[in-house]
Amino acid sequence: MSSLCVPRSSERAAHVAAFVASTLALSACVPALPGPTTPLVLSPAPAAEPPPSPAIAAPELPRVFMHRVTGGMSVWVIPTPDDEGDVRIELVTRRGDDGAHPRGIVSVLAHGLHEHLKGRVEGADVWAGSSSRMAKVGMSVASASLEPALEAIHAAVAVDALDADPIHRAWARWRHSLMDPSPSARVKLVGLAQLFEEPASVDTVQVRWLQRIAGFTREGVTAARDERFAPRDSVLVVVGPVDPVAIAEVAERVFGGWSIEPTPPVSPAMPERFVARAAVSEHSPGAQVVSVEMIRRAPPMSDPNRPAFDLVVEILGGGASARLHSSLRDQQQLTYGGAAGVSDAYYGDVLHLVASFSPDEAEVAMDRLFDEERRLRDEPVTEAELRVARVRLWAGLRHGLEQNPSGWLERAWIARVTPAALLRRYEALATITPAELQEVSRRYLDPAQGLVLVVGDLTHIGGLWIRRGPEGLSVRRRVARDEQLPPPE
Repeated sequence: MSSLCVPRSSERAAHVAAFVASTLALSACVPALPGPTTPLVLSPAPAAEPPPSPAIAAPELPRVFMHRVTGGMSVWVIPTPDDEGDVRIELVTRRGDDGAHPRGIVSVLAHGLHEHLKGRVEGADVWAGSSSRMAKVGMSVASASLEPALEAIHAAVAVDALDADPIHRAWARWRHSLMDPSPSARVKLVGLAQLFEEPASVDTVQVRWLQRIAGFTREGVTAARDERFAPRDSVLVVVGPVDPVAIAEVAERVFGGWSIEPTPPVSPAMPERFVARAAVSEHSPGAQVVSVEMIRRAPPMSDPNRPAFDLVVEILGGGASARLHSSLRDQQQLTYGGAAGVSDAYYGDVLHLVASFSPDEAEVAMDRLFDEERRLRDEPVTEAELRVARVRLWAGLRHGLEQNPSGWLERAWIARVTPAALLRRYEALATITPAELQEVSRRYLDPAQGLVLVVGDLTHIGGLWIRRGPEGLSVRRRVARDEQLPPPE
């Protein structure tokens, strides 16, 4: 059980002093209260049945040609029917910022690779990126420049010395962001640390990150590159007007001698941990809105239940007809809208439920937000709601495959399955039932997990508590001094 307290307006001076001293707004102030036996906010009356959704089938995957070069690197090719247009190439490793090196250093590596490759191939667009589960570097080039582009990428990840200047600039940006973060950035750092690592405050998290970035040197980044981009963990993705056989031959010439043995072991996933606190917040004097974000760990792309979880996220906050938007905006006019989504940065996949409210409506609004997540665990969705969410999810996947099929190949590589096998998991959503989706919600929306991040002018919502009970998170008003507290659970 955990609770959170915000002082009343009459305690404002002491409240501000406490924030200056500790930079944490919310802490347990009275004995824990028992969980509610019924939802604090009643579920809204069932809405009218939506109109029939358009008949959108599961997306279709273009044919993928696969090859493995001598050194162990895989090659996945999707030839496009046009004879013109650039070729999109990406080298993707499924080893990212997973903690094997100072956390965050792989993002610095991606920045260094991007800077290293700029201007190496005439007319090429260059990009790079990373997450906890992958790192990548890519180019978009004319067909005639394909082999020079592959040679430049190979040299960047396996041969060349990285320039120290881009690495130093990335380090300086990290240090500046840690020394003077915004209130929302501070709260996010603490929340993610609590979710994945250990109990933390703003001060301890800041010190921990400053210690980590001390390793963001050229030597440290180069060591991370040499270990992260192991051939057997890497795939070369090529999409464009190309001949798959010719691509295999070029890849063999360029990457065939690239070999690192043995392949380093993959770092184990961070285990689930009990999150003692219910919320982390920071006072932002003068803020016009209270920003609320619920965060919890999400299943990784390799989890066979990830497609069903994506469907749960779609129902929660995937569009104008989703529950958060409908409940918080259309029914109560509490916000311009609520949203839900999954991101992956330095720790792992995280589900975010976000909305902003006027301070005088924050209590009712947060109750609504918590109740919508609770409803997914306690009640099966309707067939109509399931059908609409599935159509939206499939339509998004279809659009992604049409606009950027290399992105799907990247997801499959991270999931450690073939592109076709990953698609079959999403096609299986055609037969999922409301009861099965409820089981997924119960498994991944565990009341014992998750955390609420609150940023705003907290003097306007004095006496408000966010607490964790058996049914999940809820909002309570602080009791008067002479009111008898119920016995703790």
